Amino acid sequence: MNHIIKSATLKLFHYESIDEHSKHLAKFLNYYNFEKKLKRLKFTSPYDKILEKYQEKPDFFNNQISKKSSALKM
Repeated sequence: MNHIIKSATLKLFHYESIDEHSKHLAKFLNYYNFEKKLKRLKFTSPYDKILEKYQEKPDFFNNQISKKSSALKM
């Protein structure tokens, strides 16, 4: 995962400040966790896989899963 983050952010872009990098990193992590379809998860996103597991066994989770809007704040 560290290699994926590094190659998608630091190696592709030049940042003028740490704040600019932090904002871009938050956007990338939101994309990766909620939108990117991963081959390892049978072409579903990590969020979709968690929802699927939650629907199968809701008592396995401590809290209810809320909407995608509660993702990382940018």
